[in-house]
Amino acid sequence: MLDAADKLGSVISAVLSLVVLLLTVYGLRRRHILQRAAKSATKRGLRRPDGARPGRSGTGHRDTRRLRTPRTRLAVALSALLAVGGLGAAVLLALRPADSTADPVTVGPVGPVYPPAVDPCSLLDPAALEEFGPLDINLDFGGFDECRASIAPPEGTWRVNLVAEFEVPLAADQTLPGAVESLGGLKVGRLSGEHKCQRWILLTDRNHIKIVAGDSQGQSPAPVNLCEVAEAALRTAVDVLDGDRLRDRPPPAPDSLIGVDACGLLDTSALSRLEGLDPTTPSAGFGNWRCEWGDPGSGVPGVRTYFFRGNPLSTQPGLERMNIAGREAQTKPGEFDNSAVPSCLVQVAHRSFTTRTGQDRVELLRVVVYGLQPMTTLCRIAAEITATAVPKLPQPQ
Repeated sequence: MLDAADKLGSVISAVLSLVVLLLTVYGLRRRHILQRAAKSATKRGLRRPDGARPGRSGTGHRDTRRLRTPRTRLAVALSALLAVGGLGAAVLLALRPADSTADPVTVGPVGPVYPPAVDPCSLLDPAALEEFGPLDINLDFGGFDECRASIAPPEGTWRVNLVAEFEVPLAADQTLPGAVESLGGLKVGRLSGEHKCQRWILLTDRNHIKIVAGDSQGQSPAPVNLCEVAEAALRTAVDVLDGDRLRDRPPPAPDSLIGVDACGLLDTSALSRLEGLDPTTPSAGFGNWRCEWGDPGSGVPGVRTYFFRGNPLSTQPGLERMNIAGREAQTKPGEFDNSAVPSCLVQVAHRSFTTRTGQDRVELLRVVVYGLQPMTTLCRIAAEITATAVPKLPQPQ
C-alpha cells in the first residue's frame, strides 16, 4: 500500500511541476505583450471614456480596484494547483498504513486566539435568539474580553442578561465545569442555576468561552427558561467558531487600554500598602486585561485591577468624586463579586470615545481592594494604589 502511495505521489508531483512551468511561460509571454501595448498607449495619450488615464480614477487618484489581468489569472491558477496539491496530500495520507510514524496534526474549528483582534460580540446572533425576543447587543461596553447583551421578552418589563466572555486557558489537568460533552467538534460544559444558566466552550488552544444567561430581576422562577436562552447562544457560538466567522474588532486607538498589561501597573511597593497581601503571585485574566492578587473567596486581603468600558463618570451619581494623579475618579464602597467580603472600588477615567452605535463611553481603570479592614481603610488604600498605577497608563490623546 505504501509503494502505491509513493508512486501516486511521484506522478502528482511531476504533473504539477509541468503545469506550473507551462503557466509561468504563458504568464511571462502575456506580460511582455501587455507591456508593449501599455507603452504604445502611453505614447498615444490613451484615456478612458471618462477622461482619466489608465490605472486612475476620474478624480486622478490611482484606481485600486482589483482587475483580472493575466497575472491575476495566473495567481488564481496557481492557487487552484495548490488546492489540487492539498487534495493529493490528503490522498497520500489516506493511503498511509495505520502504523505510520508521521507526526500527528492537531486540527479543530478554532486555533490560537489573538485577544486584541477578536470581537466577542461576533459570537452572538440576534436571528438565532429572536424566539425569545429582540436581542440588544451593547457594543463596546464592559470588559475587552466580553460582549454584553440583553433580551426583552414580549411580556413583562424584565430582561434577560446575556454575556459571552473569553477566558484564560485551562490547565492540562482542568476540565470545564458542569456536564461536559462534544458539540460541533468542541468540548462544551453546561451548568444550570435558579437565576442564571451557564455554558462553556473549550477551544483547541485551551482558551475557553463562557456564556451566561441571567434574570435581571432575580425572579423565581424566571418568566423565560434561561437555559434555553443559554443553549441557543451556545449553539450559535459553536456554529460561528466552526465556520471560522469570528469577526475582528475595529482597530483600537493608540492610547486605548486594550494594549496595557494590567499586571504591570502595580509593583511590590504599591501592593505592600495592603497588610497580609502576597504581592508575588499575580493571576492574569484573558488578554492581560485583568490581574488579581489574592482570592475574594478565601478571606485573605486582595487586589484586582481591570479595564472596563462604561458610561461617563458624570452620569454615575451617588459615588464619591475625586482627582487621582490628575485624572477624574470615583470611589465605590461595597461588596465585591457578590461575596460577603468588604471591598472598595476606585475607577479612573482614561479616555472618552464613541461606540459603533454612537453612544458616549469612557475607558476606565478599575482597582478593587478587599479584605476585613474597615471600609475607610480599604478605600484609602485603593486610592493610594491607584495613584501609583495611573502614571503607567498611555497618555490620552
